[in-house]
Amino acid sequence: MADRFRDDTDLEYFLPTPIWPPALKQPARPPALVHLDTAQWIRFARVLRGDELPAYASLLEALREAVGDGRARIAMSGSQYREIIKVKDPAKRGKLAAVVEELTDFTYITSHLDVVKLELQASLDAITGTTGHNWMPIDLIGTSALNVMGRVGGLKIQEGDEDITERLLAEDPTWAERIADMNRQAERMLLSGPSDEEAAEMRPEGYEPEASEQMMIDNAILEEAWARQIDKYRATHRVRDLVLWRHLHLELLDMIVREQLVRGIRVDDIFSDPVGGARFVLGMPSSAVTVSMKAQYHQDPSRRWTANDLYDFDALALSIPYCDVVFADASARDAAIRRGLDRHFGTRMPRRPEDLTALLRGLASVEPSRKPEPGQSPLLE
Repeated sequence: MADRFRDDTDLEYFLPTPIWPPALKQPARPPALVHLDTAQWIRFARVLRGDELPAYASLLEALREAVGDGRARIAMSGSQYREIIKVKDPAKRGKLAAVVEELTDFTYITSHLDVVKLELQASLDAITGTTGHNWMPIDLIGTSALNVMGRVGGLKIQEGDEDITERLLAEDPTWAERIADMNRQAERMLLSGPSDEEAAEMRPEGYEPEASEQMMIDNAILEEAWARQIDKYRATHRVRDLVLWRHLHLELLDMIVREQLVRGIRVDDIFSDPVGGARFVLGMPSSAVTVSMKAQYHQDPSRRWTANDLYDFDALALSIPYCDVVFADASARDAAIRRGLDRHFGTRMPRRPEDLTALLRGLASVEPSRKPEPGQSPLLE
């Protein structure tokens, strides 16, 4: 199973060459871009509280060293932001926010939706030779929680309707430090959330942090119900095909139709048969991860789906293709490894905290030109 993703005759596991979106601007390497599962952040908070977790205490120190000397940069995902915000206890949220601030300096991977739009644009450009919406370039990595929502972030100073931030900075350079401090305070508030008293005051204005969690729970229920619906097709269809066409219909179809209208193309200009359709979807990096992970989970028809599964998929859809090192939930990591996603995208996925500690201490300081090609990791000695 280990190399099935390379076999183009294996229609359940094969992954075509990714079409990378040039409009998605990658950060320079080094530092290596690292993504950690939310469970690891919770364990770090426990270490700081004084709990005896020797492996995670060592990992925390290794991360501090790698971040401090510029060998690693740790990025949060939008799904992790939502996972932290849904923690009910303000004190626990505050402790999580503190360790996130220390290690990430509020570094976030950009909006999942924006990445998908750029991936689709790049794929249609390459396949059809046409030009569509021509979305503006965006940075993969930002420094505000607002980035995960597709917004820019960063405080601006207004005088009436005029943005006077640049003028103030030119007149008085000390404003730079004041604005940086205000931005940091704003990011702390965005991540740690309100106190119970503040939340109660905000409720009448529409504050409802549990709404996104309920949506994930509802989607997990739908996923489990769909698993039962496809039981009768398991003997005659490949599981990944079923997952892929559902993904195309639910997640991509509206965007494809909008691109078709602008480009003046038809579906058969994009693909003309099921194999071509599968290659089209799987050529988009984030879709390749989502479809592959869901297909692996759906191989077990009795699996009980949870909201955490969907949070994992959302985070890994961006971190596996676009980060260099990903420390994932054990079940999610197993699915990714079985589907060959780590080698397809050249991403290291250590199994244990001890493995990540050793990997971090072996990070090379030489600078590659960009993220490694599949199967290569020049960031590592």
